[in-house]
Amino acid sequence: MTYFRNFPVTAYKFGDEIEDAFFQNITTYIDLVDEVVDDVSAYSYYNIMDGERPDSLSQKLYGTTDYYWTFYLMNTSLRRQGWPLTQSEIYSIGAKFYPNTVIRTKDALTEIDNNTLNKFYVGDIVASRDVGSPSNNPTFANPQFKGTLLEKNLDMGQLIIEPIIEIRSITITNGGAGYTTTPTVTISGGGGSGAKVQSVSISGGAVTAITLSNKGSGYTTAPTITISDPDTPGVLASTATAKAVLSSNDLSNNTTVYSFIGVADTDLWGSSNRLKSVSADEVIESQLNAPHHYEDANGNWVDLPIYGDGFGVDNTASGISGKTIVTYLDRLRSENETLSRIKILRPSVVSQISTKFQQLLRQ
Repeated sequence: MTYFRNFPVTAYKFGDEIEDAFFQNITTYIDLVDEVVDDVSAYSYYNIMDGERPDSLSQKLYGTTDYYWTFYLMNTSLRRQGWPLTQSEIYSIGAKFYPNTVIRTKDALTEIDNNTLNKFYVGDIVASRDVGSPSNNPTFANPQFKGTLLEKNLDMGQLIIEPIIEIRSITITNGGAGYTTTPTVTISGGGGSGAKVQSVSISGGAVTAITLSNKGSGYTTAPTITISDPDTPGVLASTATAKAVLSSNDLSNNTTVYSFIGVADTDLWGSSNRLKSVSADEVIESQLNAPHHYEDANGNWVDLPIYGDGFGVDNTASGISGKTIVTYLDRLRSENETLSRIKILRPSVVSQISTKFQQLLRQ
């Protein structure tokens, strides 16, 4: 980059190299920067537009791309955090860092059900009952929802859960023909790992069932199930086929979720005093859309949006009335907007300051 062309050269030994390498010392700092930043007559403010790049902004303001580097020297926030993101980039990065499911529950902050949320432990599995299982006899071999508890936000009454997308079952789509011994079943692809076959059943020369000993996790698409060829040669033999069925992890509002302290395999859950539950009063599938915090009319953060029936952030009956929800996505956008407001050198002085800066580097 032409910006570094006049930086002084320094010697440095990289790794276990014997000889010094000579390169420009990009850590060089010029006091002129502080002088200009503090001189209100030398700069004005500018709001970076969505998708605007440093070089294009330099061209727009100064008629050349050569002064893109002045934006970083004039703004500490840009040097620390980088150039503002586009709205689509904010959403993509936010979805990457906040992909989890958020459950809001009043059980978090009240003595309802013996304050059960405090008996949910970070790192344990949270799951709902099997679809259709009776409330008086819950089973968890095929829970409608299953995930790992990452965080308990007591102030917000939230459980933050990373959904576990696993292989719930393997369906035989074609049993094939000619199998006299157990074939080999391979699970591949899908973005996940850990799934293992426990047994393969055959009857009348056809594959009839495949049972898993481990359902795996982290799948983004259904993996490919490959069954080895039958051991009986001939035109009547055919290879069996099967498909994997992934967990959907659907969870509705007002559903009861459970946790079994220290037991990760939900197939082992049953009636026990260690099996705890809370009501998922509200389920937010994307953490990006969940409340990060609440603010009052002056933009100040307020806590405890739920504190039992009829109570709220200010511990009075007004509850969350008059308070504004700020979601995770709102917060990211707000921080990006703050980063977008920068100091810029006025066009009348940018060339003069740039020349002086390069002269000082050569001294």
